[in-house]
Amino acid sequence: MKTREHGFTIIELVVVIAILGILAAVALPKFADLTTEARTASLAGTRGAFAAAVTLVHSKWLASGQTSPVTMEGSTLVQVNANGWPAVVTGAGGLHTTPTALWDIMMSTPYASTGLTAGPTCAGCQALPADPPAGISTFIMSGTGGGNIVYNQATGVVQ
Repeated sequence: MKTREHGFTIIELVVVIAILGILAAVALPKFADLTTEARTASLAGTRGAFAAAVTLVHSKWLASGQTSPVTMEGSTLVQVNANGWPAVVTGAGGLHTTPTALWDIMMSTPYASTGLTAGPTCAGCQALPADPPAGISTFIMSGTGGGNIVYNQATGVVQ
């Protein structure tokens, strides 16, 4: 009587390896695309947090009798414009004279640690371009899945 060997044949092993190869080829592009989606979600979350901070300062300004600067968390001062929106104030007496300083005070996170860079055409700059008379500040997350956070001081709109 013959004894039969136990195990897989070479054909069975080749078929399994081929199937695994096909699955890997189909799944890999999907996983590679998650970086873009993660950066897009990160930018949206950061934009939402900044918009919430702007609204919180404006609400506190309304509730406190419309005075500037607005006191947040006991001792944090945020200067606001005549409409009660957080603003970059240049010149003497300005508590936050650049958009990055305004970001730092409102977000309680140093701007440099956010992954955002400066200006509409500047990759890797450290200071944000701003036009204080127009009151528009642009924060940029460069790279795939990145985008802009644009803050209008006159209206409080964060886009």
